[in-house]
Formats: sequence, structure tokens, C-alpha cells
Amino acid sequence: MIRRWAAGGVVALAVLPLAISGCCKRKTNNTGNDPPYTPPPVETRPPEPTASKVKFNRVPLQVSIPAGWNQTQNTAAWLVYRPDEGGALVAMSGEKSCDLVVDRFAGALRELGLTNVVWKSPQHTYINGQRAKVAEGTAIEANQLSYVKYSLTYAAGNQGCLITLYNVWQSKAGNFRAVADQIIMSVEPQ
Repeated sequence: MIRRWAAGGVVALAVLPLAISGCCKRKTNNTGNDPPYTPPPVETRPPEPTASKVKFNRVPLQVSIPAGWNQTQNTAAWLVYRPDEGGALVAMSGEKSCDLVVDRFAGALRELGLTNVVWKSPQHTYINGQRAKVAEGTAIEANQLSYVKYSLTYAAGNQGCLITLYNVWQSKAGNFRAVADQIIMSVEPQ
């Protein structure tokens, strides 16, 4: 019995190098005149656009704006971003004086043409370590029901405030409401 096993082992050891050498050689029909084999290119998608950071000069805070949202207004008082498809906007204003920011916020509602604004009670919270007051509600803009939300974020050390306001048409809420919430939640120290 042991002899059969030993004989089988010797035969296996003799055949193994032949089997390995045959499996690892590349078989080709190249006659020497053919160009070397070049694999086809791999198709890749272009990279996804990334969010950009908006830094404010008068308050040491910054906000992430997602790809596909473009700046449509840049004044001394407001930065406004809208998605390419329309139907939503995010407006931001930052100052050393929180009172000035709150006054601008009241004026912005009128400037945006928002009427019948109904706010729920503001929630006191923290956004990325910064004290904030956040409220949401509904409004009418251009005869369409809109969702509105604001966040008043206080920079650490009484260095100012940033108001972030969004307005999303109800018909576009599925597309942009979550994105606008992400913008509000992205406020962080510079």
C-alpha cells in the first residue's frame, strides 16, 4: 500500500513541472511581424462634480454648496445660489452684528416675494459645534406653495452671525429640500 502511494507521489512530482510550465506560457500566433498586443481602453465616467466651500469675510464661518447649484446674486448683503433646474434657492448673509443679519432676514422675505409665511417654533440647536436657531414653515411665492427654512448660526466667541434661508417650491421639494437642508447643516467654522 505504501509502495503504491510512493509511486503515485513520484509520478505526480514528475508531471507537476510540465503542467505548471504549460499553464503559464502565453500562447500566441504572433509571427514576429504583428504589432504587440494592446488591450482596449477601459471606459470610465468623468468624476462627479464636488461641492465648493463659500467663506464669508465678515464672519468666520463657511458653507458647502453642492455641485449643480450656481451663484445668482452676490451683493454686500446677500449671496444667493440656485440649482440649474430652478425651483429653489438658498440665500446667505453674514455679519459681525447679529441684529443686522436679523433685520436683513426680514427684508429678504419681502424681496423674494414670499407672502403668507407661516413659521413653526424655532428650535435651538448646534450645527457643527456652533449655536444655532432653526425654523421651518411654508409660504406662497409666485402663486406656488413653498417650503421655507432658516438657520441663524452664531459664530463662536461672539464673532457674528450667519443667516441661511432656503425657499423650495412644493413641486420641487423631492429634488431640493434635502439638498437645501444639507447646505444649512454644512455651516462650520473657517
